[in-house]
Amino acid sequence: MSVLSGKGLSDELRKTCEGVKRRLWIASPYIGGWTSVRRVLGREWWNRQIDIKLLTDESTNPNGDTLRRFAQKGLIYHLLGLHAKLYIVDDTVLLTSANLTGTAFSCRYEVGTVLTGPEAESSVKLFESWVSPKKASSFNFATLDHLSRRNRGEAGEDSAGQLPQLTTLPPGPGDFGGGKWSSLFLDYEGFRGFYGTLAAEYAAVQRIWPNVPTNFEVDGFLDYLSRVNGASKPYSEEDPRKLDQAQRRSEIRRLAKQFKRWAESNEEDGLWRFEHSQLVQDVLSRQKISSLDAPGIGKVLMGLNCMSNDPRRPSMFLKRNSAQTVREARTALLYSTKPLPDRMSDCAESLLQFKKSGIQELLGFHDPVAYPLRNKPVNAGLRFFGFDTPAE
Repeated sequence: MSVLSGKGLSDELRKTCEGVKRRLWIASPYIGGWTSVRRVLGREWWNRQIDIKLLTDESTNPNGDTLRRFAQKGLIYHLLGLHAKLYIVDDTVLLTSANLTGTAFSCRYEVGTVLTGPEAESSVKLFESWVSPKKASSFNFATLDHLSRRNRGEAGEDSAGQLPQLTTLPPGPGDFGGGKWSSLFLDYEGFRGFYGTLAAEYAAVQRIWPNVPTNFEVDGFLDYLSRVNGASKPYSEEDPRKLDQAQRRSEIRRLAKQFKRWAESNEEDGLWRFEHSQLVQDVLSRQKISSLDAPGIGKVLMGLNCMSNDPRRPSMFLKRNSAQTVREARTALLYSTKPLPDRMSDCAESLLQFKKSGIQELLGFHDPVAYPLRNKPVNAGLRFFGFDTPAE
């Protein structure tokens, strides 16, 4: 087992991160500026669809710009008193004294060693125990938004002062993430995780519409709880309920039975999402999207919750956005190879009167297996079941 330091330490971490395939989990109490962090980690972790978790300590005032990028790709946790530094890349672990800051990797005398095999497995289990709900808490949207507004530039560099530079960081990979509208989507990956948990627990109880995607049935369930049953409606404003897993599953079983009885006499509720999804997939298919015109745009809009509750909105949208602009924005959102947070931010910047709700609903109708529908009743439902997602 060799001990790394100086440039060998940062180069080893960068090289390992460039080969990431499944996960990047980081524990570091201090989080430095985005310019330095992207030089240390590179950009392959951003370009690939992997599991990203960042564990830090909110009390150290981590850099908001850097957190904003991580929040677009994965989950961020707060653990008061965190002092350890772990960099887990797939099944390899760098155990080190270095925080995720440019100062640590270029101006401080730090050491680290690479762990593999059983030693790495024990580090992974330790990290998993630290991010468990019993110890850590998820950064909420308000905290992330506050830090992203306050701690910018190279803030968060562990009170380095004027330390002399000992070595250089790896070369910069160019900037990425952090588009103008990216703050709108900070909570999206966390939302998908919460929704996925709820969907799996609901599906374990029942499927009453087996021919439609599970996410559509769960959307129907949450819509029922808000608009018909009314149990979740107050949670569009109230704080999330405090439920453990057993309590949440008990509530799902109880309310799923009520939803089933209601759905048996409201069969159309199980069809319209699927039918609109087929329309969206057809109109916005790769073969047809280049010829998308105003009538086609209108058909897509009318099935979105954020548009259908006011019949004037689709016509206002069409007046303020040309068909060509809509075609280009939706082609980029649905088919670009850029990471999803960048595509969502770019779409929000390109189109007027079509931001967070519209973009997330459109994704859900276009690919209901990968992306759940998101709207006010859905957010209220998640909060009703104890998930700390923003109320919108």
